[in-house]
Amino acid sequence: MVIAVQSESFVDLHGAGLHAEKLPALEAARSQAVAHGRVKVPVQGAWTLRSEFVFLAGRPLETFGLDALHPYLRLPTPPRTLAHQLRDAGFATTFMHPFDLSFFNRRAAMPKLGFDQLLDDEDFAQVARDGYFVPDLALADRVLSAAAADSRPMFCMIATMENHNPWDKQRLPGITTPVEQYVHHLRNADRMIDRLTHGIEQLERPAVFAFYGDHVPTMPDLADPFPDPRTDYFVMGRRNGTWLAGGHHDCDLHELADIVLETLNQVRGAAAA
Repeated sequence: MVIAVQSESFVDLHGAGLHAEKLPALEAARSQAVAHGRVKVPVQGAWTLRSEFVFLAGRPLETFGLDALHPYLRLPTPPRTLAHQLRDAGFATTFMHPFDLSFFNRRAAMPKLGFDQLLDDEDFAQVARDGYFVPDLALADRVLSAAAADSRPMFCMIATMENHNPWDKQRLPGITTPVEQYVHHLRNADRMIDRLTHGIEQLERPAVFAFYGDHVPTMPDLADPFPDPRTDYFVMGRRNGTWLAGGHHDCDLHELADIVLETLNQVRGAAAA
């Protein structure tokens, strides 16, 4: 089982020296990760799909020429992605993004990038929003429920929406400043990490759990510009009831797919994921 989370606008503000808020689940994940650190992403504040594409393709964005501007617009020659590799190895592949998949042309692009199942905002129509968007915890619960119901190998990539802008006075009753609204959702992203970590433990299956921020937020009240435009990531691997040991390793986002595959090789061995 492989779960990859691209967390909207996620960055460790405390680690970046920008806010006092600490993220206990992130810290716990780092302590049990095969690899964790700062990750260089190809964008700042917007254009999430470029980070998404680079992670899946495992190649620097600039190697795609003009298509790097909008990787999903044409996809004349889709790259061989992490999803393709896992599907060829017998994994069911799902892309989960609780938003209109016609945006950025994802509905047409994601099958070409190796995903057999797409879940969008309509699949979460009955879920109460936190702010303007589907909460991160609902996505965690959905993938854990799917994994519990089917023991076949699975790869699910989750692109969250909860902490997407705008951060305005109508977003969260009683929380009016953009920074505190952002921190509210950041806490929920941390709870998602905790929910997935413990959910994977309870499933008692070999598993890889990867998590990274797509870009720093556009938020002048925090920093303008951000002193470090990198975000944060970790990759965890679980085998025989134990999280595999590792350490700190800063990287570029396009390198993350290889770390996921290397970790999967460690956790699988001769067993089925």
